[in-house]
Amino acid sequence: MASQGYEIRLFDKRIASFTFETNCFGESCAVGLRVEPGAEELLPLNLVGCSNDIELRRFLDSRRIPKNRAYIERILAPFGLQASDTKGIIDVTKGMSLNDSYCVVPADEDPCFAEYNLFGNSFDTVLSIIAYTGRIPSSQIGSGIPSELSPSGSFPKTWRVVDGRRVLYKAAHDEGLGLEPVSEYLASQVAVAMGLLHVAYDLDVWQERLCSTCVLMNDAEISFVPFAHMLDRDAKDGMNLERALAFFDELCEEAGQRFRSMLVFDAVTMNPDRHMGNYGVFRDNHTGRVLGFAPIFDNNLALLPQYDTEALTEEFLRERFAATPGAFGPTAYQQARAALGPQQQEQLERLRGFAFDDAALMRVSGQTDGFAFPKQRLLALGQAVRENAAALLKV
Repeated sequence: MASQGYEIRLFDKRIASFTFETNCFGESCAVGLRVEPGAEELLPLNLVGCSNDIELRRFLDSRRIPKNRAYIERILAPFGLQASDTKGIIDVTKGMSLNDSYCVVPADEDPCFAEYNLFGNSFDTVLSIIAYTGRIPSSQIGSGIPSELSPSGSFPKTWRVVDGRRVLYKAAHDEGLGLEPVSEYLASQVAVAMGLLHVAYDLDVWQERLCSTCVLMNDAEISFVPFAHMLDRDAKDGMNLERALAFFDELCEEAGQRFRSMLVFDAVTMNPDRHMGNYGVFRDNHTGRVLGFAPIFDNNLALLPQYDTEALTEEFLRERFAATPGAFGPTAYQQARAALGPQQQEQLERLRGFAFDDAALMRVSGQTDGFAFPKQRLLALGQAVRENAAALLKV
């Protein structure tokens, strides 16, 4: 059995080490985690207080592209990799992510964080096109940083550097109505109206595909940690709504209130896709201190993008409001009822008279052949938002 030593570094500082053992079938397994003295508080949060090989492997698996990602085989093909090859992907990306400033490298190598991190270097344009469209250009993979081997989520997406900022371009799946980018944009308007801390989304057309766009919400100094990665495996598997409410309340009062507001927002927008990977906290990368609840983001399945406009009758919209799945066991409506407090009631009050702005829709409709967002749909969804908010205020 072959073995190779690796290090987990924060910026250029070694905080832990381990060994990748490879068996005769070429399968690699990370073992033997060793934490550097005084570095415990700087570890990935799931490893803080639970520094074992199981949590090490969970952390390493989070550094690779998810297996359900659109076009995953085409994204990995230029590197000769498979989706399950955590070590192979880490060897290409050095385990770097736009979520934080960790890297994972062989112990006998000494790459400089400044040269390879995703916050300060150019990205590979060819790989971006593959990840976003599924098309394989005639050009070869270039020298830019391969940013597409670590982002989470299943939808076609890519990070691009635009005017010095990291901007996420996220399209719809090839199947379906293609309305998910519009849902992302419209849900952002609801968050604005409610006065919530959120990531701002716009609409654009890139590579002839409609997409939502947003600027990266964190940077090299401050990381975003998804809730799932704050917890060890047992705590994650045992999480429920009651425990989640208590967890964020204990973090700080503001975090507890923002978590509650997110649950209410999800009910209002009929968002079935809130999970422990698309909300979490900001963390100071130099001290390890948790700074607070991160802005709401990733709402492209809100506002019913999978249903034809003709289906959006008043009766159907009321049914979806009552039945939309929540982040945990109850429905989103039941979760909102449990989370509702004076602050959330005030936020709901702001939705009286709410209406969607269609300026960006009008702009992109002239850039995309065959795209048209019916005014009837916009009006029906606006009415649903108002009525959903009113229904929660009656609780």
